[in-house]
Amino acid sequence: MKKLTITLLLGILLGCSTKDFVKIVDQGGEVLAEVKVEIADDNISRQRGLMHRTKLKENSGMLFVFNREQILNFWMKNTYIPLDIAYISKDFQIIDIFTMVPLSTQSVESTGMAKYALEVNAGFFKKKNVKVGDFIEVERNN
Repeated sequence: MKKLTITLLLGILLGCSTKDFVKIVDQGGEVLAEVKVEIADDNISRQRGLMHRTKLKENSGMLFVFNREQILNFWMKNTYIPLDIAYISKDFQIIDIFTMVPLSTQSVESTGMAKYALEVNAGFFKKKNVKVGDFIEVERNN
């Protein structure tokens, strides 16, 4: 777990890149999926998210990074793409997975404290057999 923390912290300090990757691993360490991500780690990029886009490439997504663990709420206002969202703890463990409805203003709230959120195309987590309890690893390609 220490390696994951160091990798993520170094990545955040080095700045954003659209060539960053999130690996999703099960509790035994087997890689279930790899996602090319954009990182939203400031208020402006987190508020904009994936709004106003009409498509998202396969195996792509956005990782939202917050300054502290908290109950997170996301909605889909001005978001045209059906998305799945995973809420993730400070220890990089997936605590929730939800499918979100395009253009909905209904808030989707984490059931526990989360520091990260990963948005991908709807159905991605099911297709890759990703479940609550799995972990993420962030790899920076700067």
